[in-house]
Amino acid sequence: ASMKIMMDLRYGGLVCDMDYFDHNLKAQFKQAERQNPLFLLILGDDELERNVINVKNSKTQEQTQVPIPSLYDYLLDELDKLHSCNGSCDHCQEGCE
Repeated sequence: ASMKIMMDLRYGGLVCDMDYFDHNLKAQFKQAERQNPLFLLILGDDELERNVINVKNSKTQEQTQVPIPSLYDYLLDELDKLHSCNGSCDHCQEGCE
């Protein structure tokens, strides 16, 4: 499931990575922090059973549960909040400036 989620996000143009070596959670967080991500996506058995994923904002440390089918749109919305638009990006909507 995690590989499919990652590939779907990549197909949508988002840069993402995952732990391929099954490290413990502490080691995974440490490795992720070295890469300076905007968000950490946390998917465990409990989340998978409920079809949700935890999204942790690396800057604010806030964590939100997001339904997996809504993840891509949620991340795009959060990314839009992080930048001020000059109207030149591919994701701009009418009136965005």
